[in-house]
Amino acid sequence: MQVICSGIMTLVFSLGLGLMPSAINAQEEAPVADAEAVEEEEYYAPLPAIGSPESDLDFQTYRLSYMQSDRVIALLKALGYATVEFSASQGEMKTENIYSMVQEVDSYPLVIKLIDASKTSLFQPSEDGGSSKTAELGDTLGGTYLHQQTTGAPEQRLFILYEKAYPEQLHSLLQLLRNDIDVPARQVVIEALVVEVDTNKLNELGTNFALVRKDFSLSTNVDQKGLMPFVGNFDNAIENWKGFSAGLKAMVQNGQAEILSNPSVLVLNGRQARIQVGQQVPTSQAVATNNHVRSGVKYIQTGIVLNLRPRLSEDGSEVTMQVETIVSSVNSAENIPKTSDTGFMLAPVIENRQVQSFVRVADNTPFIVGGLISADKRNSSSGIPFLSRIPYVGNLFKRSVKKDDKREVIVVLTPHVIDTGEKSFSYVIPKDSKTFDSFDHVLFRNAYRIRDDDVFDLSFATQSNYYTQILDELKTFQDNHPEVSDTEPIYGYLKDKVPGEEVIVRRMIWEIIHKSNFHKNISDDHILIFEANDGAEYGNKFKTLFLHNLLASMNQSDANALVLDYADHKSKTAGPFEHPRALISRTNIKNPANYVEQISVLNSDDLNRNTILLSTAVAPPGVRGASALDVLKGVLVLKRILSLNPSMPVTIREFRVGRQITFPTEQELRDKYHIVDYDTARFFYQIINYYPEFEDAFNRDSEEIVKRINELGGEGAE
Repeated sequence: MQVICSGIMTLVFSLGLGLMPSAINAQEEAPVADAEAVEEEEYYAPLPAIGSPESDLDFQTYRLSYMQSDRVIALLKALGYATVEFSASQGEMKTENIYSMVQEVDSYPLVIKLIDASKTSLFQPSEDGGSSKTAELGDTLGGTYLHQQTTGAPEQRLFILYEKAYPEQLHSLLQLLRNDIDVPARQVVIEALVVEVDTNKLNELGTNFALVRKDFSLSTNVDQKGLMPFVGNFDNAIENWKGFSAGLKAMVQNGQAEILSNPSVLVLNGRQARIQVGQQVPTSQAVATNNHVRSGVKYIQTGIVLNLRPRLSEDGSEVTMQVETIVSSVNSAENIPKTSDTGFMLAPVIENRQVQSFVRVADNTPFIVGGLISADKRNSSSGIPFLSRIPYVGNLFKRSVKKDDKREVIVVLTPHVIDTGEKSFSYVIPKDSKTFDSFDHVLFRNAYRIRDDDVFDLSFATQSNYYTQILDELKTFQDNHPEVSDTEPIYGYLKDKVPGEEVIVRRMIWEIIHKSNFHKNISDDHILIFEANDGAEYGNKFKTLFLHNLLASMNQSDANALVLDYADHKSKTAGPFEHPRALISRTNIKNPANYVEQISVLNSDDLNRNTILLSTAVAPPGVRGASALDVLKGVLVLKRILSLNPSMPVTIREFRVGRQITFPTEQELRDKYHIVDYDTARFFYQIINYYPEFEDAFNRDSEEIVKRINELGGEGAE
C-alpha cells in the first residue's frame, strides 16, 4: 500500500518541536533585534534528526509476538502512556490512503502504532476491484486474483520514542510489554478416545464399569431418543478407571469393541477446537419453478464431531471446558431410495446422538463426556420350506428370533496443560516416528527432526539452589539498574540461556549421529592429519598423513593407542592460516577407566582440550558402545552439521523437539576429505567427558555472571 506522507511529516514536525522546549522558551524571552535575522537563523538551523548524536531523543522498534498492536495501544493509553494513532482517508487511487495523526502529544516515552499491511490473506476481499472468490471449485480453476500491491513489511510493531537522558522510561515500558502485556496464551492438548461397544458385552466388564458409573453419578434414565447423558467428577475414580480401561482394551483386541477415533488437538486457552471424523452422505435436492424443476445433490456430514473450548484456571491446575459431542451415522436398514414427481430421490435416514455440557476437571485427568446409546430392534424367522407353513405342526420346523441390539459410544477426553515455558510440545509431535525426517531426497539436503528422547533433562543443574540464587541476584540487579542496556549478554540467562549449554548440545547432536549410524559414511582413508615437521629445511613445515596408515603402523608396534597433540602447535602458531599440526606419539591403554584417566591427564593443562587419544583395542566408556574411532568420525560429522546450520545457535532453547536439523548427504561424507583440527580435538574430548566438561563450563559461566554483575555495579557507582 502506498502511503501519502503528509500525515507522517506532520507527526515528525510536531515531534521535532518537542525536542528543545528550553530553546523555544529562550527565544521567547530574548529580545529580538532583527526579525529577519531570527527567521534566517531558524531556517538555517534545522532540528537534529531523531536518533542522531545531537538529538535529545532516540527510538526503538518493538515487534509484538502475540498481542495485536491496536489492543496494546488501548491498554497503554489506559495506563497513562502517550500514544499516537492514525486515521486513514482515500487517496488518489483506490489502493492509496492518506494518514492523519489522531492527536498530537509531546510527552515521553511516546508509543506510535506502525500501520500494518491491509492485505495479509488470499481470502480477504480485494480492495483494487479484483475478484478473490475461493468458495466454489469453479471459481478457483482459473486461479485466485493476485492483488495489485504485495507488501513485505512486518506486522504488529510499535515505534517507541524516548528521551536519552531518561533510559529508565524505555526500560520500564519494555519490561511491561515483555512480561505483562505481550505474553503468549497458554495451551492445552486434548486427547480424545471414542469407542463403540455392545452394551451386552460392556456389562461383562463387571464391577469396574459399575464403579466408574457410580463415580460419575451416571443417570440411568434413557430418554425417548435413546440417549443416556452423563457427566461427572473423576477425582475418586482413577483406580476404577484403570481397571475399566484394561478391560476395554481387552474387548477391543477381541473384536467386541471398536475404536471409532483417537484424535488429539493442541488449542490455545479460551479458543475453540473442532475434531471431525466421518463421511459425506449424498441426498437429493429439488427446486421447482414455474417453468421447470431443478434438481441436484447435497452432501450431509456424518460421523464424529467434537467441539471443545477449554479455559484454564490461574495456576493451570484445572480446566473448565465447553463440550459438544455429536455421533451421527446413516441407518442402512431404513435407507431406502424413494421416488417422487421429479424422479428418483436419495433420502437417507440419519441417526444422530448429541451431548452438550460444561465440565471442570484437573489437569491430566481423563473424564467421560457422554454415553450415547442407539437401539436396534429386529424380528426374524427361519424354517424348513413347506413344512414350516403347516398350521400348528409348522411351529416345530421354524424358528423366530427377536434381536435387541444396543450400541453405546463412550467418549473420554483428557486435557494436558502445556507449561508456558515448554518449547517441545511433545504431546503432539511424534517422538519416535521418522515421518518428518527427510533423507536421500533428490532435490533437498537430508534433514532430521529432533524427537523427545533426543533431549537431555538438565533440571538437576538449571533448578539447583546455587543457580537459582544467581538468577535471583541477576534479576534484582536488572530491576535496580535500568541504565544497563537490555542487550547486556548476561541478561540472556534470565530468558532461556543456560551456562555451559554448548557442551551438552554438541553431545546431544553426536548422539543423533551415532544412533543413525551417519558416522559410518566416513572411511579411514579420507581422514587427514597434519603432522608437525618444523625441522624441514625446505618446503612445508608439516607432513600430510592418512589416519588409516597411522592405525596400520600402530598395529605393528606394542602400543595400542595413538596420541595426537595439537596443543603444542596452537600455542606456537603465528596466525590462523597455518594448518593445525599434531605431535604424534603412542601409548598403551589398559581398560576403559584407564582410557578416561589418560585422556584427562593429557588435557589437564590445556583448557582448550587439544589432544586426542585414539585406541583400536580399548573403547572409551559412556559413548553408547562406540569405539574411539567412531567418536572421532561422529565429531567430524558434527562439525559439518554445525556448518550447515549456521542460523541455529548451539543452545538448549534451539535444540528442542520438532526442530529440523540439516544433515550432510551420505555421498558428500564418503567423497569429502576430513581434516582433524583444533575444534575436532576439543569436541572429541567433550563428547567423551561431556558430564565433567558441562559441569565445569556451567560453574565457570555462573561465576562469570556474578563477576559481570559486580563489574557493572561498579561502573554504575562511578
